[in-house]
Amino acid sequence: MLIDMKRGDIALVRTVDGGQVSDLTFIGFDQALTRNFNGWRRFNAPRLVTTFDEGDMLVDGDLNPVLRVVKSHSSAGHDLLFPGCWRELYPDGRRGCRDILSELFNIERRNLPAMATMFMEVREMQIVPSPAKPGDYVELEALRDTIVGVTSCPDDVECNSRSGDIEVTIKSGNAGQ
Repeated sequence: MLIDMKRGDIALVRTVDGGQVSDLTFIGFDQALTRNFNGWRRFNAPRLVTTFDEGDMLVDGDLNPVLRVVKSHSSAGHDLLFPGCWRELYPDGRRGCRDILSELFNIERRNLPAMATMFMEVREMQIVPSPAKPGDYVELEALRDTIVGVTSCPDDVECNSRSGDIEVTIKSGNAGQ
């Protein structure tokens, strides 16, 4: 799904039944710069991080923060390393998250940015099935107007311990005004 977020809006992304991974991107998202940006933010040194957590930012190619992780309530990690899946990975030819999001954004897959993947567990640089519990969630604040693409990961082998739904709700940043 595509979500039109205005500056100050909060997106709550929740795994309904647990075990379901969710991919997220926006036009301009730079996964590598996000890893570096948050490494500097966390350690005040040139360190790369491969995950994101509360307080971290998802940045664009100009190093402008676009989304801030407000809260993470999850039994699983959140990945900034893997680029997202694609149909050629699957013997049955199903669409991967990159295929789904490129269609939603109406851009060629090769032009789609990489992903930030919520509820995905990576151990020793290998994806393992998600330990996310029912109701685990991540809250993201839009630091500027943006359109965010979110999927319920279609993988049923590596990522998801249980395929299911991802629920996204938006709280307007103008709610108290």
